Amino acid sequence: MTTFTVSTVAQWYSIPNSINRIIVSSNSLNGESFTTMDFSTFTSLKMIEIGDECGMHVTSVKITGLSSLKSVRIGKNSFTTEKGDHSSERNAIGVFQLKDCPKVRELKIGSGSFSDYSV
Repeated sequence: MTTFTVSTVAQWYSIPNSINRIIVSSNSLNGESFTTMDFSTFTSLKMIEIGDECGMHVTSVKITGLSSLKSVRIGKNSFTTEKGDHSSERNAIGVFQLKDCPKVRELKIGSGSFSDYSV
């Protein structure tokens, strides 16, 4: 299985489309200008692993149409700007999509992740 480990935005944009496994290191991809993670172009992807406290300013995570994908693991406090704050009064604007991936058998999401998301 070919694996690509990401810890910078430049690395994210250099991931080959034919990769089987993407690992995002903890405390990565937190720049204010990085707001979208679309995995849908990686058609051979089988595993996605995202560490803790990643994607602080990401408001759209799209994992769609991946016929080989089997596992998605997301660490704690990822895809949120307010760690530990789960207030329903905040303006929740994020969108997480996982669909049309028929082989997915595992979806693990750590505590505090996606707390800014409404979908």
